[in-house]
Amino acid sequence: MIFVAAMIGLADLVRPDARDGRPAAVIVSFLVLLSAVLLQVVPLPGSVLATVSPAADSLLRQLWLGYALEGAGVQRHALSMAPQQTLTALAFLVSYSLLMFSTSRLTRRALRHLVGGIIGLGAVLALVGIIQKPFFTGKIYGFWEPITRGSSFGPFINRNHFAGWTIMALPLAITFAIACASRRSGAHASSARTRMIWWSTPDASQTLLAGFAATLIAVALLLTFSRSGILSAAVVLVLLFWKVVQRRGRRGVVALTAIGLIVVLGWIGVGPLLDRFADSSTLTVSGRVLAWQQTMAVIRDFPHAGTGLNTYGLVMVVYQTLPGEGHLDAAHSDYLQLVAEGGWLLSLPILIVVGCFVREVRRRFERERTGSGYWIRLGACYGLLAIAIQSAVDFSLQMPGNAALFSVLAGIALHQAGASAE
Repeated sequence: MIFVAAMIGLADLVRPDARDGRPAAVIVSFLVLLSAVLLQVVPLPGSVLATVSPAADSLLRQLWLGYALEGAGVQRHALSMAPQQTLTALAFLVSYSLLMFSTSRLTRRALRHLVGGIIGLGAVLALVGIIQKPFFTGKIYGFWEPITRGSSFGPFINRNHFAGWTIMALPLAITFAIACASRRSGAHASSARTRMIWWSTPDASQTLLAGFAATLIAVALLLTFSRSGILSAAVVLVLLFWKVVQRRGRRGVVALTAIGLIVVLGWIGVGPLLDRFADSSTLTVSGRVLAWQQTMAVIRDFPHAGTGLNTYGLVMVVYQTLPGEGHLDAAHSDYLQLVAEGGWLLSLPILIVVGCFVREVRRRFERERTGSGYWIRLGACYGLLAIAIQSAVDFSLQMPGNAALFSVLAGIALHQAGASAE
């Protein structure tokens, strides 16, 4: 499905009548990033490799027998310790990028249908997780046993990864409900009779459904007891609440928020949440710190070009010194892992992409300051902010489903509000 969406995005980008909506700076910055990743898989002479990454020769000799049999500095090799794995990551990166750009070119009607579909899927996933939690026996959906056991929730093996999906979908569900409610004409000056009539309209039904879905998603998020997910959502929801108060008034927002909190916390209970945040076991907090320390060792040895995108798990076969039997295949911080795998070669293009993206999104907000499009874009941005916060201490975006949702949200944030997108 991801590759089909990528092909649709590619066809859309080359369409002549789409030029006015193309975020040119973002596209160029992405091409620079993709070129940098591609540079990691280009075979280089041993002397050049030793100059750029002095520690590469020693690491390659420990990882690959064929390389170890060659003379020092003789064999050609790419900057990536495993070029095939980096090419796989590049293919996914291209697909997700095109998915993002194709989403940004949807019509308004198609965009609303897409957002409604995401919210509906979020409600279904939340319901699955809520029902499965008290009956969980170690098997996903009751019959599929994961290869590696973990703190599963819903269809995800790791509850933190499920939390990563929900914290992206939750702000979108809330702002979609607001967007549907904002479509009623003359709401503030209307009579009681007019307001009652509005509650029988499709917009009112969508508002209620989106609000119910947001409640389900919030309950499922809290039931994961994922501290990174809950804290990220809390920060973002406070910011979103403040923005809504500024734009929509205080009385209704405060009342609805209070009702939502009572329902959600009444369902979960405050005690279990406090107990979860009081837990500081080695496998969670201290374990992450140790993982970050060992990641820093990779960064120190490969500061310029990294070890290659998508090679962290392989490299840690050599670098890992953590106690225990588990293999450290992720740094538990997407930012540290990107620096370890990409060095300055990828870090600088990534910063440029982020800068261009933020600037373009601000321009989109300036062109559309009101209406349902504004609220949907705002929800997408807060979803991106939530996963950005969680990524500092986790790696939810390495899950294909989460990465796909991230790409769609980025596309919504970049959505063209002009006539061409109608």
